[in-house]
Amino acid sequence: VWCVIWCGVVCHLVWCVIWCGVVCHLVWCGVLQVTLSGDMTWAGQFHGHSIRLGFAVDKMQTSLAREVVCIHGFHFEFRIERIERLKNDFTLQIERLCPTDPSMTFYTSGERPFAMRRDRPSFYCITAQFLDKGGHRQKSTTGVLKHVFGFKPNNKHSKVLTVGKCRLPLFASFELVFAS
Repeated sequence: VWCVIWCGVVCHLVWCVIWCGVVCHLVWCGVLQVTLSGDMTWAGQFHGHSIRLGFAVDKMQTSLAREVVCIHGFHFEFRIERIERLKNDFTLQIERLCPTDPSMTFYTSGERPFAMRRDRPSFYCITAQFLDKGGHRQKSTTGVLKHVFGFKPNNKHSKVLTVGKCRLPLFASFELVFAS
């Protein structure tokens, strides 16, 4: 009888220790993630570990797509625009937003934290897929680039990917990883 009770107590203690260890690990990882301002370890596999956002553009407007996204307290605007003088040319880019930026709405900034870190080293890739005039599928990309996003005009924007002479629909993907 004592053996059965002793085994039950030991099993319960082992289960509690394992469960507490898992919870402590998850809490510590969360605290570490916030303290490091979202640093991500990706071990060279950029496309498998990046945060991705995609757009499918199928109608002709000046401002085709823009999305403000908060990632670990850093606000970015992902944007696709049509070059006004050329009907079938488009630009794609990423921009880091300031807390006072007019494109920030209450929804995007009101309830979310804003990182106090001025500069954010990041890796990014912008890719566009479209059909050319002949109906052949084309792909244009910036490749994986390293950039320090900040609030100053010279490092606020990513490299602009310009796509020319394409037919709609235009499929665009933005990928982002915070460097540690």
